[in-house]
Amino acid sequence: ALEEEMSADERRESVKARVGATCQGVMEDPEGRWLDLREVCKLCEDRDGEVARLAALSMVLVFKDVCPGYRIRPPTPKELAMKVSKETQKLRDFEAGLLKMYGNFVRVLVRCGGGKGKSRSQRGKGGPDSATALRCLCVLLESLPHFNYRTDVLSALVPHLSHVDSAAADAVAGSIANAIKADMQGDTTLEALHMVAQLVKQNRCCCHPVALSPSLEIRFDEGILALEAQKAPEVLSRKQNRKKRADEREAIRKARAEKEKRKVEKERMKSFGHRDDSDSEEEDLEAQLERDMGEASGRMDNAQKKKMQSRMLEATFEMYFRVLKNA
Repeated sequence: ALEEEMSADERRESVKARVGATCQGVMEDPEGRWLDLREVCKLCEDRDGEVARLAALSMVLVFKDVCPGYRIRPPTPKELAMKVSKETQKLRDFEAGLLKMYGNFVRVLVRCGGGKGKSRSQRGKGGPDSATALRCLCVLLESLPHFNYRTDVLSALVPHLSHVDSAAADAVAGSIANAIKADMQGDTTLEALHMVAQLVKQNRCCCHPVALSPSLEIRFDEGILALEAQKAPEVLSRKQNRKKRADEREAIRKARAEKEKRKVEKERMKSFGHRDDSDSEEEDLEAQLERDMGEASGRMDNAQKKKMQSRMLEATFEMYFRVLKNA
């Protein structure tokens, strides 16, 4: 029978069976059957709240299972123009389609469960209830903090820390705390701290008490802090300071002169019809690949760790001092 002729309960049972079969097939073969998720994604905006709730929860489970452990980077025009194998093209299509579908799903969740009120044009659209949308956003933040659209997810969750609803505030605070615990790079922690600090500032400290609890999960590398503390400050005489500044200015001057020389040489070669932009493009791609591999492996050098920890300390102190000042 057609779904239009079914009762509400019969349609829900039919959709439940169809969504379950579709999601199971996608999880078994993500790259081959990811297109099947389009139907489930459309059901997330169904006018029947129960159908939308079921579809949203199913999509979260699928994304947790099939999303890669790295941030998807769209290919450059040069990469798109290159001939690649069928396997590589299949992977590209899968990543592009998955990213588009994930972005649309996050936008639906933000519309239904975001901290801000819905606009007049959004009220007539279907989707899961706010509690389900909030639960899905929390799961995505905890399960995929490294993935794309993390800023959108955090932007929808953080405003709930200023609401009177204790259940929502507790859920959001717990989700952010779990994401901070699993954060190896520190970028998720820093972004969350900045958003919470901005919320505290905008609301003049009128936030739920659990808003500050995620900051208790921040971990600092005591080894780096100890090394910095052990470094004795360099004491130079006035003459040595003048010589040091003069050497620094000379190094900067030489670097600028060398850069200008390379620029002039490049322009001269271009006048003869010679173009050599491949080296710089290859270097940019290698640098991007190195950054991606570093993010995937979770490794950071001491300079990066020191910079990240300094920024986290700054955001934490700003937030706590603001609260103490207005206490």
